[in-house]
Order: sequence, then C-alpha cells, then structure tokens
Amino acid sequence: MAQQNLKKNVIFDFFQITAKDSDGKVTDFPMDMFAEKIVDKLPTIVQRVKQINGEEIYLNSLPKDEDYQYFHIVRRRADAPAIGNDNSDQLTDINLEENQFVVEDLSILFDTNLCVAMFQRNRNSIGPTRILEYFNLLLSDISDNEQKILFQPIVRNDTFKALKKKDVITKIAIKTSDLANSNLPHEMKSLLTPTILDGLELEITLSVGRSRTKTIQKDFADQVINSVEQNPNKILSANVSGGNKNINNTTYNVEPFDLLRGRLIAEYSFDLGDKKSGNHLKSASVRDQMHLLYNECKSKIIASLGNRSN
Repeated sequence: MAQQNLKKNVIFDFFQITAKDSDGKVTDFPMDMFAEKIVDKLPTIVQRVKQINGEEIYLNSLPKDEDYQYFHIVRRRADAPAIGNDNSDQLTDINLEENQFVVEDLSILFDTNLCVAMFQRNRNSIGPTRILEYFNLLLSDISDNEQKILFQPIVRNDTFKALKKKDVITKIAIKTSDLANSNLPHEMKSLLTPTILDGLELEITLSVGRSRTKTIQKDFADQVINSVEQNPNKILSANVSGGNKNINNTTYNVEPFDLLRGRLIAEYSFDLGDKKSGNHLKSASVRDQMHLLYNECKSKIIASLGNRSN
C-alpha cells in the first residue's frame, strides 16, 4: 500500500513594522536596511545567537529577491527527540555531534515599499513576541540609536463582509472563557454541562479536514458567526475558514478569518512528500509560496494601511 504524502498547514500573519525613538516618535522601520547592517556588523551566525526565555534564537540567513527581503530565523531546541521503530518497543536517542542542534525554523517576508512583514507561524517555532524581542536585541548591537522596533498587526475592516461572500464554511475554532454565558448557539452550549465547565476555558474546533467536498452545516455556521459579530462577550478567540463552490461542488478559494480581532491571515498547505523523503519544510519552498501569497493579499494590506491613516 502506497504511503500518502505528508501535508503541513502553515498560517501566515501580517504586521506593519515601525520603530519608536527616544522622543516617542513612531516611523516606518526599513527592515531591508536593518538586514544590510546585520550582514555588515554581525556576519557570522555565532554573533547573532541570543538567549530569550532560556532558548537560543538566531538569524540564519537574509536572502533577497527583486521584490522582497527575507529573514530565516531558527530556534535551537534544548532537547532532542528520539527515534521509534515498528519492530521494537525501544526508543533510540538521536546522537548529535558538538555544535549540532535540533531546530525549528520560520521565514519572514518584508515589503520595503509598504514596511509590512509577513510571518510564517509554526506550532513549535518562535512567536512574534519573541521575534520582536530578538530583533530589538540585534538592533542594540548594530546601532547607537535609541530605537525600539514595533510590530502592529494588519487588521482588515471587511472581515464579516468578506466572510458573507463565501458559499461554505470549512472550519470553526472558538475559544471561550464562559460557554454557558456566551452568545454562542444552543447547539454548541449543549456539548457539555455548565457544572463540568464551571470556571474553565474551552476551545472547540469543527473542521472538514482535508476534504474539498464536505462543509459545516450553513445554518449552524451562520449562527456562530452572527453570535460573535453581535456580542463577542466571553469569547477569547474566534477563527473561521470559508470558501466558494465550483460547478463540480468542490470547495476552492478557502480563506481564514479572525472574527474577534480582524487580523489579516493567510494559510497554505505544503506537500512534504512521504516519510522516507525527509519531511522538513524547506525554507526556499516557503519563501516562494510566501511571495505568491503576499502578492495575493497586497490589495487587502494597502486597504488596511489606508484605513489606519484616516
């Protein structure tokens, strides 16, 4: 029986990159010039390693194409996973040589013209908060200016309007601090009794998985979406993915939406091949896809920046 190829879904977030000086003035921050100074003043990986919350993070490479600047960032894992075998109950340690590490990596795309960055978000990699701290540590190493880099999420003001143009809903992920007293539909509240949930946060995810034909029942999906739009009280996060149907009843153009904060999000499913081919997601493949996705989202980014300035 042939093995199915492994898939990896990756979320991408968008931020406007600015900097605040010692007088409190905030201006756009040119990450391309920042990259050039890093290469000039911190040319080796060893010089770029920083300890953040007990973890070592470093800027591995700074590739650039004709349109965008990229940053490839790596987190060194403190532990190393073991290797299992179908024919044995024993786990085998991965023996690493000196100066070798198990790592998690991610890529960042920077648009020089808009001063906007697109961040790859992985489950086990570095989040934006630690990346921001890391960048500010590098900035203090290469510059005497008392500046602090800031990340401002790109927020779209048409979240619910755009979502209503989707024919079907393929995923609903809700996190609530108080399900019983939220505005969510009765069908969702009845999943568990209030006594079980008393004082507990609850996260519920409904998804069609990788199916391109299944959908979440429209009436129920509309109830959830409308309840969050009308009264988000007790809701900690609310993310929905919606798509359109073609003449073959296949879902396409699936897009993720952040109902609570309106953050612009993109998503892509990478094909990692089978187990034997090695399933590390190559940074070059990620960069190529980020380039395409960013260009697709560019009009939404420009609209968001225009609304912010008004």
